[in-house]
Amino acid sequence: MIKMRISRQDLYRLPLNMLVFLVTSISGASIYYLMGGQHGSEAYQTLYDIIPILA
Repeated sequence: MIKMRISRQDLYRLPLNMLVFLVTSISGASIYYLMGGQHGSEAYQTLYDIIPILA
């Protein structure tokens, strides 16, 4: 962070960016599981298992 020389006025961007990444990750995982996605080796056994991945 020192090497990037972020000023004190721009420090708010760090937690904001982390929050955006967290919300994106949680919402993506939620949509995957709501569409019927699973984890483990059963996650992609048939052709229909690609639908939650694409969602």
